[in-house]
Amino acid sequence: MMAAASASVGAIDTSSVGSLFAEPFGRIGSAIAAAGRVDQLALAAQGIRTFARDVLGQGVGARQVTHLISRLNDAVVARMLQNAAGDRHLDLTQACWLAFGSHGRCEQTMVTDQDNGLIFNSENPSRDRERWLELARCVNEGLSACGYTPCGGQVMAGNPACCLTVAEWCDRFAGWIEHGAPHDLMEACIYFDLRPVAGHLQLAQPLKEMVTRQPGSVPRFLKQMAGNALRDDVPLSWLGAIETYKMAGRAMFDLKHHGTMPFVDAARLYALVYGIEYTDTRRRFEAIAHQLKVPGQESEAWVRGFEYLQLLRLQTQAACGTQPCENANVIDVGSLNDIDRRMLKESLRVARRLQQRMQLDYGR
Repeated sequence: MMAAASASVGAIDTSSVGSLFAEPFGRIGSAIAAAGRVDQLALAAQGIRTFARDVLGQGVGARQVTHLISRLNDAVVARMLQNAAGDRHLDLTQACWLAFGSHGRCEQTMVTDQDNGLIFNSENPSRDRERWLELARCVNEGLSACGYTPCGGQVMAGNPACCLTVAEWCDRFAGWIEHGAPHDLMEACIYFDLRPVAGHLQLAQPLKEMVTRQPGSVPRFLKQMAGNALRDDVPLSWLGAIETYKMAGRAMFDLKHHGTMPFVDAARLYALVYGIEYTDTRRRFEAIAHQLKVPGQESEAWVRGFEYLQLLRLQTQAACGTQPCENANVIDVGSLNDIDRRMLKESLRVARRLQQRMQLDYGR
């Protein structure tokens, strides 16, 4: 038996879910908890996406929807890990599953890929690694079968570079901070938004403390991270028009890479600067505003702009229904009504001002 006190398996708590959604949320959670096979978890994962569309249709905000999606996805991961560990007689008190990227920030949308890793506890890593890699690959494959796309950059626990002891993870993180090569910065942008999801959660504490405390004391690394965040300008013309690209004769806009990403990058940078432990963008902005002593209206605009763009992403994905969505984050700007088009433009203006702040603080 695994020690319940130290090996989290993703129990579903409905106490923070509105009464209107507590019943379906709890029903999906119960189905996940009872699932003993991958096909059962795949059915539950489809239920998560259907539930998210229903919640969105009831007018629930983007932050709440992405949080609900992420919490239910946590439960799928935890159950998949528990099943695979049981089949292999592995003790999950000796390991911790990590979520990175949007999952680490609890900001997953309906269409999401895998960004994950594994910490395992061992006095002889070379001897034990293969057993944990086998487990991780099984979970990655199972998650793929559930509709979570494999990471194109191989940021997955089944990759030997993502299946490490605490000391190995800390060495890897320290190397990125020390060197700051372009590849290191891209890695940091994904991995530093980390959150323990299942297993022995405390194994992740040294990594969380390292990310919170170390980068802020390395000005060169912060400047490099700022440069990385500023590599792409917010796509507004000098006249303030939204810059789009053509697809089948329509004016298209990428809501993720050119919309939410500048907000996420700015929040991450200043969180590293000030040692803010939160991973989600909203709470990072709230803590950053306190540190920078910015007016409440300005920091509220950061949050509102980001969450509006997240809402557009969710609505775009919901419109795909149950069909595969090749361009899940791309919107036809011409399809927006006047109010939404103006809100899109204003959100991008807020993002541009954030970039200007980063440029002034770290771009020189």
